[in-house]
Amino acid sequence: MGIGKRPTQTRQRVLACFCFVCGLGCVVCPAGAQTVEELPAARVERVSNPGATTEIAAPTRARAVGPVESEPHRLCSSRAEPESISASWQRIAPDLACQQLRIWTFPFRAATHPELLPGTLGVAGATSGLILADPATAHYFRQTNTFGPFNRVMDGTATKCAIMAVPISFYAASLLRRDSYGQQTAILAGEALVNAELVVKAGKLMTRRRGPGTIPANGDFHDTWFKTSDGSFPSGHTAGAFSVATVFATRYRNHKWVPYVANGAAGLIGLSTVTSSGHFPSEVFLGAAIGYASSRFAVLR
Repeated sequence: MGIGKRPTQTRQRVLACFCFVCGLGCVVCPAGAQTVEELPAARVERVSNPGATTEIAAPTRARAVGPVESEPHRLCSSRAEPESISASWQRIAPDLACQQLRIWTFPFRAATHPELLPGTLGVAGATSGLILADPATAHYFRQTNTFGPFNRVMDGTATKCAIMAVPISFYAASLLRRDSYGQQTAILAGEALVNAELVVKAGKLMTRRRGPGTIPANGDFHDTWFKTSDGSFPSGHTAGAFSVATVFATRYRNHKWVPYVANGAAGLIGLSTVTSSGHFPSEVFLGAAIGYASSRFAVLR
């Protein structure tokens, strides 16, 4: 009787998870959502006046013909190039409020933008595919000792402290050097970290998925959803690492080595959560998507 019910229960859980991932896919896939009314004035000016200079210090939102913009866009700052975005301690609270509005109201705006469908389905499909493969991969990493030295170096507590230390130490160094751009980058990285953490917390509360490390090595890795009050889906370590990495990789992209180092370090942190059985691969993938998208399309805009 119980054996016959398992496939049905599994399909129901996968379907519920797919619906949740689709919702998060909408949240983390705002790329390309620039409607006419959202285009920066700098871009509009280049179209209307080809002779205009290509560098505009403070782009302002262009007046456009069409529907009135949604409430979050009227309250928050206009879209700008990542390098020209400023930040300060006084603006952290209102900036975070605007960024959270952009994140959580995006699914409603995405409904009217069909061009967002491929990206949303891409994230949802890849995550769902990894969810189906999670039991096999988690079972392997629970039984192998191959990654023992790597896991000891990339300890979960150490990597979490390192993620938080990067914006703090970078701000202190920039303060000593009187580098205002560096100080603002560190503040933006801190904001990105908070935004990613809020999205991750919401996902964990909704899915309440058991992490692979809480399951015996020969246990059932299929029945993991809605089993605990402290879930593991998606990965907070990975989301935090990629949120900080994306800010530095984008703001310092003129230094070609920075994106490789930043994203490479974030990738190693995500990998360590899998090899140490802290997270399933699907949780790491979605965490990386959340970290990147919350930084690139909510903070750096």
